[in-house]
Amino acid sequence: MTKCKLCSKILTTRKVYCSRLCQNRYQAKFKNGFKGKHHSVETKNKMRKNHLGRIFRNKNTKTKDGHGYIFIYRPNNLDCNKIGYIREHRFVMAEHLQRRLLKSEIVHHIDSDRSNNKIENLMLFSSQKEHVAFHCRLVDFIVKKYGYKIITEYTEWLSNQPILNKKRKYKGRKELGDK
Repeated sequence: MTKCKLCSKILTTRKVYCSRLCQNRYQAKFKNGFKGKHHSVETKNKMRKNHLGRIFRNKNTKTKDGHGYIFIYRPNNLDCNKIGYIREHRFVMAEHLQRRLLKSEIVHHIDSDRSNNKIENLMLFSSQKEHVAFHCRLVDFIVKKYGYKIITEYTEWLSNQPILNKKRKYKGRKELGDK
């Protein structure tokens, strides 16, 4: 027979506490828990800005993320993230169409180079379904024209690419000048 660590109630099982409440109270009392201290809203905002500042160091330069997409600083754009950055290919397409892009719309890079954001290299699809259908038609066209051998060579090449390799760990965002 054991006793509860907090209230000394006799327990019939191997448990250390008689209830979850006793466990929480004991840990708060003896384990130097959080003790009810909270950060102010101002302090939380400072910490958030400091953390985000490590990701996006210089607001005057373009920034590249770990997937190869370029972000530009446009804090007045309605589609920017919390700290004022927007993906450049979506910004270029929106400027070309002179309207905001919907969240469901996909901007496709024709030459598969995510850093080439010229309007001639971009295609707009209304949905992910339409984008996938385009890729399926593209594969069918390549098979008809060149045969299956080129598909196996392409998939082999694709698996060796560092950006698309799933085993690669996400390294976060980098400045364009960094290597």
